[in-house]
Amino acid sequence: MKRRIAVTGLGEFGSSLVSWILSGKMNVETLCCVEPDRSKHRKDLTCYASWTEVPESLRAEIDVVVDCAARGCGPENLRLYQQLELPAVFQN
Repeated sequence: MKRRIAVTGLGEFGSSLVSWILSGKMNVETLCCVEPDRSKHRKDLTCYASWTEVPESLRAEIDVVVDCAARGCGPENLRLYQQLELPAVFQN
């Protein structure tokens, strides 16, 4: 069974993670990405500028969020994930 993840942040680490997942080398699928900077959105992935834009039906399918946001954003993002009842792991 593939794990369904969402990625927050498409900086260097987040972009590399998404590329690796999309290569099909692991048993994971990326459902969406949340990145405030729309210039970083990818055409091969459903991207949103904030978690409030992600449809509830899609959030219900997410097994885990991989947070690759900038250093220092983790505590604020953690509170958001807890409110949305989404388990998360953090890059830093």
